[in-house]
Amino acid sequence: MVNNNIFLGSGASTTLIPEQDIYLPVDGTGAVTTTTTLTPDTAFTTVFKFVPNIYIGNTVDVYTAANGLVSSHTIASNSTTSFVLSTPVSTTNGTPAYALLRAYGSPSPHPEVSGRQTLLGDNWLGLMEAVTFPNLSQELKQLNLGLGGSRNFSFQYKGVRTADNGSLTLVANTGAWLYYALGACHSITFTRPTHSAITFPANHAPPTGGQDKIYIEGTNVSTAATAVVTANGPHFYRTVKGGTTIVPPVDFSHFPESDAGIQTLDIDTDLRPKNITYVFKESNDNKLPSFSLEQSMAKDPASLTTDSTSTLDESNNFVRVARGCRVNQLTLSAAEGEELKMEIDINARLVDSITDLYRSAGVSPSDYISRAGQDVNANLFNWNAGTDHASPFFFSQGSFEAFGQQFLKVNSVSIVINNNLADKRYMGGHRDMKEGIPSQRTYEITFEAVVTDDMLFKEMLNETEEIATSSRVRFVFEKPDTSEKIVLNFEDYFLDTTTITIPEDKGPISFSSTIKPRSLSTVNTAGNTAVGCEVITDFVLMG
Repeated sequence: MVNNNIFLGSGASTTLIPEQDIYLPVDGTGAVTTTTTLTPDTAFTTVFKFVPNIYIGNTVDVYTAANGLVSSHTIASNSTTSFVLSTPVSTTNGTPAYALLRAYGSPSPHPEVSGRQTLLGDNWLGLMEAVTFPNLSQELKQLNLGLGGSRNFSFQYKGVRTADNGSLTLVANTGAWLYYALGACHSITFTRPTHSAITFPANHAPPTGGQDKIYIEGTNVSTAATAVVTANGPHFYRTVKGGTTIVPPVDFSHFPESDAGIQTLDIDTDLRPKNITYVFKESNDNKLPSFSLEQSMAKDPASLTTDSTSTLDESNNFVRVARGCRVNQLTLSAAEGEELKMEIDINARLVDSITDLYRSAGVSPSDYISRAGQDVNANLFNWNAGTDHASPFFFSQGSFEAFGQQFLKVNSVSIVINNNLADKRYMGGHRDMKEGIPSQRTYEITFEAVVTDDMLFKEMLNETEEIATSSRVRFVFEKPDTSEKIVLNFEDYFLDTTTITIPEDKGPISFSSTIKPRSLSTVNTAGNTAVGCEVITDFVLMG
């Protein structure tokens, strides 16, 4: 039967799904054999059911109890409780005890909601102005086959499908997105309340905690308010909305089955965490952090999650997941009288249709529920709309320093961080999957200001690179009412161009200038102006 109702934007949502290594215990009642089947312990799969075939093409590493690598594999397919590997597990490197499903392209699972599988897709993106979800480009091959009889092509077939770049345009109320652009976290400072204990069942079963709790992972969180964290996460865990299961699945390869490596975050009466101070740094390896985007569309705006009565064509609701999203380019821009804006160019590894995933596994897509079952926007994690923290940073709240002095007459400024991701494809795995590999990182800073002296013209003639710590390019944006802040310090730079404009109306003479730094400042744990990137926010970084 043809469904004549139309999908409208009022029924469409885009949310974030964190990606981090997923710990799969296999030393209990589950088993890893010399075959190509990996079955996590039933203590794990009783709580977390996987979305069928969503991990095809991803990497899984198998380890011994002593953390020795047994073998690495590509996932050929997965059911709700097990994985089929492209090659058999090694029989010579020790007894398998656990596996790590690597983060890149692996959206975190969420406990089933009303008996239906779901992903951890209840994370709010922020003050979004526009979203361009990564779409698919299809390569079409047409051949003549060396045969006559017609001027038309004799044969055609479909080649690879490629996920196009997407984009997010935000009014910046947090600087947490800089983590995904720079690539690593150095330290996190937080408010420590009385610790809320975590329950650790046997066989590495998923632990539980108190309702509405947020936990930070680090090496010294039990004694200090500043956590030394793993550069690429995990950084935080939380309990599911209205429950006690901790998500994403806890990675036991980082710490023992105890509270030794976890501490609770202090939260306000509205269940929002108190301000967190992040120090981000440059990542110089290929492990640029990633995340997934879930786009759900419903014909009935009153029901934002997938309809449980959907048929295989999902004519009333359908969901797409762009996984393995990495930040190709991030642009911070502000102009007089405006808010601070953030434009993010996204390189996606693959775009999946939930319908097709379930169909390929022979399962009805009605077994899936989007947004982790949260159909009320205010229940999304990191939601702070209606609070002071939701207010954006404004141009008037910022300051800019370069060449050892502060510029007081700046009209606009733009900061571009470009990772120049290069798409690569490999043998094995998924035909349509690519990998965005970070290459040459570049920074570019442009600004417009009113001319007050000839300093910038002199710098155009300067042949010596600015390397003095007192001459860093420094940006600061602050929200005085909430103490939130974004600080960026760059070093090793030249003034690239300066254009001086004399207006016809005899008004102020202005210049447009470009600065190209080579690097972000080195992290300084003393917390002074040498910190390359400092972000103070109530946003909890789940990646």
